[in-house]
Amino acid sequence: MRTSLVGVACALALGAAPAASQEGAVLAAVAAAEQATADKRGEDAVVALQEAERLLAQIRDPDIRAELERTVATARAAHDPIADAVDEGRTAAASALAQAATAYEEKGWHRMALSLLREAAGFSAASVAEAIARVQQTLLASRNEGAGGSGLTAWFDDGEVVQGRDGWSIEDGVLLSPEPTPKADGGIFIGSVRARPEQIRFAATATMTGTGGFGLVFAYRHNQDYHLAYCSTSGSDTYLRLLRWRNGAYQELAETQTSPAKTRLPAAEGAPADLSSYRLEVRVDGDQVEFQVGQTTLRAKSSAPIPRGFFGFENAHLDGTKAGFAPVFVDVEVDAEVAR
Repeated sequence: MRTSLVGVACALALGAAPAASQEGAVLAAVAAAEQATADKRGEDAVVALQEAERLLAQIRDPDIRAELERTVATARAAHDPIADAVDEGRTAAASALAQAATAYEEKGWHRMALSLLREAAGFSAASVAEAIARVQQTLLASRNEGAGGSGLTAWFDDGEVVQGRDGWSIEDGVLLSPEPTPKADGGIFIGSVRARPEQIRFAATATMTGTGGFGLVFAYRHNQDYHLAYCSTSGSDTYLRLLRWRNGAYQELAETQTSPAKTRLPAAEGAPADLSSYRLEVRVDGDQVEFQVGQTTLRAKSSAPIPRGFFGFENAHLDGTKAGFAPVFVDVEVDAEVAR
């Protein structure tokens, strides 16, 4: 029986807050500041703007965030009488943390450097953006050390669940996904590095028992705009799909039906009979996309330029998923240029 994309869409949509609601929350905080000023509650106005800044930091789409940053900056200038002094203090704090991060970087302690830089970004994101991109690039390159290398671990540790429930974890360089249930999908886990779209190679091995849907996510801008290289198993069939999820609907770029014999890796000696492994690889070159699983390759041409974005892993509940289905992702390889 053919697996329905409707089941995938429902699973991925569970628990996801649309980007529009994030934007609305920022604008609501700005409106609250305006009302507080009108009511002569100056401190409440500044507190509301702090909340607007906190919400703003959660928006991943750079275009939406840039527009809202201008709105919040204008509001701060109007409602916070010492906004300039606060900004100077934040810049000074960010500079001090960045200097400490540089010292860590010179020692080769890039995870500690990135941690301090992200702390500094809380004071002044613009002043440390280039340094963050540089350290991320170094960590990305260090992934050549193999599974469990410091770069891979740092990428996972600094990643986040962007859809679905918590339960993803990293142990000794292995990413463990949560077990989906009919009422709680596995969702999407995104790493901390944002890549340029021109050329990306992203690969991993997924091992699991049972059947269900899993894949690689790329060009993730926010939870209403991302690409998905998706593999699902149903009975004796395997389905590969290249999809773009945008504004609540899937655009199917390509799809093919194949067999486990052409997609699964050979079973290790003594492995349980219901254990299966797949090597997934996504390659992006301009508007061309390839998705390879085992001996099967799916190709597509994107109808629109592929945006820069984050990349990560997906695990979705499907009708017929067996209890215990929870892919483990290992041997991750990334060859991409970090977006600054």
